[in-house]
Order: sequence, then structure tokens, then C-alpha cells
Amino acid sequence: KLRDLYDIKYGNKNPTHKCDGEKFPSISGGSKISKYTDEWNIPENTIIIARSGSCGSVNMFPEKCLCGSYGFFLDIKDNNINNIFIHKYLKDNQHEIEDLGRGQTVQNLNRDRLYDYKIKYPSPEIQEQCIQIYQEKEKFIQSIDDKIEVEKNYIEDLKQLSKDIIHNYC
Repeated sequence: KLRDLYDIKYGNKNPTHKCDGEKFPSISGGSKISKYTDEWNIPENTIIIARSGSCGSVNMFPEKCLCGSYGFFLDIKDNNINNIFIHKYLKDNQHEIEDLGRGQTVQNLNRDRLYDYKIKYPSPEIQEQCIQIYQEKEKFIQSIDDKIEVEKNYIEDLKQLSKDIIHNYC
């Protein structure tokens, strides 16, 4: 269960650290950054789960963040767990976490229900191998996305060229 691996803490109830001039993402109850601030309350690569708003949305940022009151963050207890692996696992099973939410109009995620969420994890060596495979896959997908973007731009350039030719010669 998640309770064996992490302490689940409420965002914004923890002391914040202020760093003038630096900007850190602020995440509240959604899956996106809501603003940037010079305060943070969770370190980089901390798993964040929205408890309201986009209930059950799982996120992780490679930098310090300010986790708002509509989010939980997971404070690791077990050093045999790779936080990045668990994030990928939770992200891949996000629909199950979203289904833990309750409420008619606005879904809310109860911390006790989240603590009882069962999670499967292999040995630390297998976790690391899984992360490497996932990162290679992500790089490959990004390279394909980049190629698609280049081709879209090329098509737009050709469309503009044809308009220019028609305009100048017709």
C-alpha cells in the first residue's frame, strides 16, 4: 500500500522557503502550473497528487515547487523505492487514483483512501531498468514529435510560397 512507502502530506500547510529573485512553479488542485512564485515547500522530483480540482491528477516537477492546499505530496519513507519509478507507475494508473475521488459536483480525494491504494513495485534494480527503458521511449517519441513539427512548418512554408506565386504571377 502507498502508506508503506510514503507519508501523504497536504500542500501549503508546510513551512515555505522564500528565495527572492527565483521563480518556482506553484501547483494547486490541477495538473498544470497555476503561477510562479519565489516560495517553495517541496523539493524537486516530489510526487504531487491533486486532491481537488483535477482530482487524482499525478505530477512531478524536476525543480522545487509550491504545492498548494488542493494538492497532496508524497514524502518518501522507504529508501528502496525509486521516486521516479513510482511516479511513472502512478501516472500510468492515474485513472484508478481519479476513481478514488468522491463528490457530486466537485470530486475530492480522501487521504485515507489514497493511503490504502495498493501499488506494485519490483526490486530497485528492476525499477532502474524500467526507468531507463521509459526514458529511451520518451526520447524517441520526442524525436518523432520534433520531426512532425518540422514537417508541419515545411507544409506551411509551401502553402505560403504557393500563395505568393499565385499573387505575383496571376
